[in-house]
Amino acid sequence: MIGEKIRSPTTKAAAQRFAVTALRFIAIYIVLFSIAQYVSFLITGSEQTQLIESTYTVIGLECGGLLLKRIVEKAFGRRNTEED
Repeated sequence: MIGEKIRSPTTKAAAQRFAVTALRFIAIYIVLFSIAQYVSFLITGSEQTQLIESTYTVIGLECGGLLLKRIVEKAFGRRNTEED
């Protein structure tokens, strides 16, 4: 017990739960946004193209950021385990 590292069990699990939670939130938001835009189109007869384009751009950037974060964690995680 004296020479052992105390490792927090929540660090890796919390990062994975954050990504899953973020993706669930994004999926729910896309569904609700799509429904709202469809209803808006039925009422007004015109699309809000700039709003739709901007929303999907931001969502794409967010998903890209999560993907980049995961790739970096995997790359640096493997290097750290190889050194041990």
